[in-house]
Amino acid sequence: MKKVFILFLAVISVPVFGQQDEIKAAFSEYKTAMVGNNIDGVLDITSKNSFDYYEMLIDYALNADSAKVAGLSFMDRMSVLGTRIQIPKDALIGMDGPSYVRYGLENGLTNSAALNAIDVGDVTMEGDSKAQAQVMYMSQPLPAKMTFLQEGGKWKFDATSMLKFSEDMILQQIGGMDMTENVKIYTDTAIICMSL
Repeated sequence: MKKVFILFLAVISVPVFGQQDEIKAAFSEYKTAMVGNNIDGVLDITSKNSFDYYEMLIDYALNADSAKVAGLSFMDRMSVLGTRIQIPKDALIGMDGPSYVRYGLENGLTNSAALNAIDVGDVTMEGDSKAQAQVMYMSQPLPAKMTFLQEGGKWKFDATSMLKFSEDMILQQIGGMDMTENVKIYTDTAIICMSL
């Protein structure tokens, strides 16, 4: 019976470890493409729901009034206002998720170099087509997970999965500076405007 159980574990473990390697390779591919400004590579490894999120930002940037934007989460408000400031309205009209990413990379609106210090730690499978990976920063684990989704037989990075962690970190920083969320947003958008 013990031999049968060990054989059963071996049969189950091989696909899981194989999936973990594929997910780690997917993040490595994403990071290499981002840092190398390989736009087609970034688009190929980015999940569909990431593009859906960017399309929501475009829609809000073009159409939402101040009350509607005020109802968004902190990170979404920053992203919508940043989009309004950094991308001309005529460029935003007709833009979709992939072209939003392309515009950002072509115009230096992303901090891709920051990815050099980030890596993937332990991977936990959630069914056959979703996985959560521990975020590692300079080889140290962070209290954050990256999500990967299998689409079309390939693992893709869910760029939206880091939003909550980023928001928590910024809000913690704001709390330590005795600053409101809106002051932080206005300060950051003013800095963006001055740098344009």
